[in-house]
Amino acid sequence: MTPIFQSFIPGLARFNLLVSGVVTGILTFPYLVSMSEDAMRAVPDSLREGAYALGFTRLQTGLKVVTPAALAGVTAAYLLGMSRAVGETMVVAIAAGQQARIATNPLEGAATITSYI
Repeated sequence: MTPIFQSFIPGLARFNLLVSGVVTGILTFPYLVSMSEDAMRAVPDSLREGAYALGFTRLQTGLKVVTPAALAGVTAAYLLGMSRAVGETMVVAIAAGQQARIATNPLEGAATITSYI
């Protein structure tokens, strides 16, 4: 992915934090979506049917009924996704160059916080 990003971002180092963050986000996104979808499908159909009986559209039902009812599951999915992203140290370590410093510029290489711990 780094060569692709280097064609758009001048001055991007060979090993950098930007690409490793994007790749980690791509890796965890399907996990987040799957867990959130399971939480939303667990909402009882009686709540959806009640909303439809009151004249809600599908969008209104999803936003005003299903999402608040599944908020705990969606929050849990978010926290599990974040913990998985923290656990994906090898992807970040390889893409970021595993340099012994903490960088504030995402265009440079650095080490992961997990490796410092």
